[in-house]
Amino acid sequence: MGFLTALKVVSIEHSMHVDHNRILEIQHDASLMKEELGKLLSDLETGDVKDADKELSLLKKNDLVILKDLKKIGDEHGFEQAQAILKLIYELMRSSEAFNQFKDSEDLIETIGLDLNHLLSDELKNMKIDDEILREFLQIYNSPYITEDNVNDFNKKHTNFLKAKPHKRIRKLINNVLKEKTNKSSLETKGPTIKEKELIAITTRLDEFLSSRYFMNIKNIVKNEPIMIGIYGSLVTGFASKYSHHAGQPSDFKRVSDVDLGIVLKTDFLKKLSIDLVPVVKQGLYYGPIKEQNAERASFFSKIFYYMKGLSFAGKTDRNIGFIIVDFDFYKNNLSKDKHIILFKGTF
Repeated sequence: MGFLTALKVVSIEHSMHVDHNRILEIQHDASLMKEELGKLLSDLETGDVKDADKELSLLKKNDLVILKDLKKIGDEHGFEQAQAILKLIYELMRSSEAFNQFKDSEDLIETIGLDLNHLLSDELKNMKIDDEILREFLQIYNSPYITEDNVNDFNKKHTNFLKAKPHKRIRKLINNVLKEKTNKSSLETKGPTIKEKELIAITTRLDEFLSSRYFMNIKNIVKNEPIMIGIYGSLVTGFASKYSHHAGQPSDFKRVSDVDLGIVLKTDFLKKLSIDLVPVVKQGLYYGPIKEQNAERASFFSKIFYYMKGLSFAGKTDRNIGFIIVDFDFYKNNLSKDKHIILFKGTF
């Protein structure tokens, strides 16, 4: 039995005056609802869309009647558990690509979002929040993204109301809700990326490096070797890659993101360089990462740091620069699959 069916089986009085048997029925249905919501959450997490589709197709407005009744009879623990699961399902539905295939998915997301919104509004109204403050709070809360400035401006404007002793619970609830939403917004919002104007300056400087007197001496030894130089990572996509310690986080989130460069060479030529190559089984060769402090290990590419110094990458001129040297096999099997920008492609 789905949780919506359970809601329909028992007609619950909208009154605080319910008898003991009715309270038991409400708690029984609440337990069943939490169980069904838990199954739905599991289906969404594992991508088992068939069962999820069956349950999601039952979602309609006013599915939260039982939650409101739990509040009325004082079962705070049951209410909070069911509400927490529903919030998780709501967030999963918004972020799930599989869910977008479901019929009327946008309507379902909007319905659950409105229901959760109404619960929050009811809770604040019961605490005697000022109507104007409630409207402004909901306007911020329902925005796609919330910044710390939004929250600070709201708190500053209504500081007299929120700091009054009788409104301590209101202040605490609003602060907790906005803090949670702000953190989530920060993690979902793409961080700074390299701009077109910066790319022009970067490629110009690379050309200078590859045509420098230093590199011309290399060209006297090396004849027509193909080379490709690209930039990868969070400064291209706005989010750290799955290989990073900060995987999934926006660029510059609580840190200053590095500049990740890749230099791609032919396998035979790469093997001739006096560097310690690391073979990746059936996927090519790579060496690095190389930072400025160990630049001498980069063979004749060591001076690239000098030419990159002072350039702006995604609005900052003081980022740490690092790069790897790989062969075309490694590029094809790994780097080519990640979003990147080719800065130089030719021969030297």
